[in-house]
Amino acid sequence: MNDEILSRINQAEFIDGFRGRQVSVLNSVLDPSRIARLIEYDIRGEDTYSPFEFLDDMRGNIWSELNDNSAISVYRRNLQRAYIERMEYLMTEELPDISAQFRRFLGITSVNVSQSDIRPMVREQLETLQSDISSAKNRVSDRATRVHLADAERRIENILNPDN
Repeated sequence: MNDEILSRINQAEFIDGFRGRQVSVLNSVLDPSRIARLIEYDIRGEDTYSPFEFLDDMRGNIWSELNDNSAISVYRRNLQRAYIERMEYLMTEELPDISAQFRRFLGITSVNVSQSDIRPMVREQLETLQSDISSAKNRVSDRATRVHLADAERRIENILNPDN
């Protein structure tokens, strides 16, 4: 992102367009079929990238500012909100029921999300993130970051405890 160029265009449109691209990539990377394949490879006993390592790395990289109490830019806040929304999707939604032949054609791994290990793994990620946010939010001096972290904490609470 070149600030000189951004100062000459409508930054609001750029920010939203950039957010849209972030969401698209994040949703692709955190696709239930992809996580299911990681689970399958992990149980084979091979030296693989485990689904736990994958999810830990995703959370750690997306929320890296929690470790150093730095201000979170608008681009990173958008990415972090998209992460929470994707985790909510993984906690609440099922993959559409499509034929086995069509799944093979598309290269999609069939997975029943609610019956797989995906939801417990996602729940652990959200609980860890909630704890990290709780301990970091009062150490940050940037107002936009504090408000963002308070909102993120509430969003996670609503996902983990939807009846409250």
